[in-house]
Amino acid sequence: MPAGLLLAVAAACMAFAASNQARFLIDLPQGSQQVTQQPRLFMGDGYVPIRGLLDPLGATLEAFETGFRIQLGPERAWVQGGSRDVEGPRGAFQLTQPWRVVEGEPHIAVDDVESLFRRAFGTAVRVLDRGEPAVAPAPENDLLAVAPAQEPGPTLQPSPLQEDDPPDEGDTPPAPPFDDMPPRLQPAPEPPAPPEPFLVVVDPGHGGGDSGVIGENGLTEKEVTLAIALELRGLFENDDRIAIRLTREDDAELTTSQRGAMTQRHGGDLFLSIHTGAGLSPDMTGHALYFPRYETASPLGERGGTAERALQRQRVNRSEQWASFMSEALERETGDTVRRAAPLRCRVMRHLDAPSVMAEIGVLTNGGGETDLSSSSYLRRVAEALAESIRAYHDAVDG
Repeated sequence: MPAGLLLAVAAACMAFAASNQARFLIDLPQGSQQVTQQPRLFMGDGYVPIRGLLDPLGATLEAFETGFRIQLGPERAWVQGGSRDVEGPRGAFQLTQPWRVVEGEPHIAVDDVESLFRRAFGTAVRVLDRGEPAVAPAPENDLLAVAPAQEPGPTLQPSPLQEDDPPDEGDTPPAPPFDDMPPRLQPAPEPPAPPEPFLVVVDPGHGGGDSGVIGENGLTEKEVTLAIALELRGLFENDDRIAIRLTREDDAELTTSQRGAMTQRHGGDLFLSIHTGAGLSPDMTGHALYFPRYETASPLGERGGTAERALQRQRVNRSEQWASFMSEALERETGDTVRRAAPLRCRVMRHLDAPSVMAEIGVLTNGGGETDLSSSSYLRRVAEALAESIRAYHDAVDG
């Protein structure tokens, strides 16, 4: 083979081999570094071993039967076994595809690489080239359903025909013409799966050893917030479109990160944090509403790029829109004014993807406010107002 042709063939082979590799760009303090991985194909998605992406970052991986854990500096992220759930230092979230184990090594989908590192550690690992995944062996953490063996039935043998004993044509009716054949029955189509309900995660503030504000007559904020949340959930029991999930259903004590993580884990479409107001002035009355503040320095801000900033701006705008529906409904149902509706930098709402509102209902430190908040009929009207605002938002944005 001529030398020039040989070089051309070699170059083509090298180019083909390179196209099969997935390429990633990892941002490091000393500069960016490219990493290549051979993706493997599972159920139509390309997967790469996670360990190869951790080495340049100085991160370590520990694999267990119940999942694997990534240690990056002082921070840890736990990926649960057989699922898409991730518990990270910045809260909980989900991968788009389940992680898989092949030949003893955890693999994740190429589509999940950027999200995993950004949402768990705030580290930029970008996909430059997805590559051409090769078919991989069956993953070790997938369960294959095997149909049970069936008992063999009797074997039907045709009756032998003797050459000197042809069948009597009079005993066998003639086959009907093709046009007279009955139509072949077709199996009924599977009914479409019902759509997932619009999910609202409701967080009754405080709980356990954290009583919150305590009124002059001993009424605690944690009692009021739970009563409103339970009443609100009951209003949607027969609603197929909207579902309510509570972060606590009893006198449980939760951390701020646990409350936000539940919303991320369940994929909530809205997040409502319920509190009561407090003030030094005995004349303070009414309600206060707060929604997230747009922050360019947050994880969804400047470091996330233009697309992330646009998503954050949309979340803030929709939170404010929901707060306006809530303000109108509270004033109409309770007869009390909304003294304030404003953005607020709040830990429980700051890192959520869903539109969020914190509602301070009444003023528990005010004698008249405590009387209202101890009335079941008043709390019922509050719950109805919150339900109206949820339905109004759903119809306006997702209806």
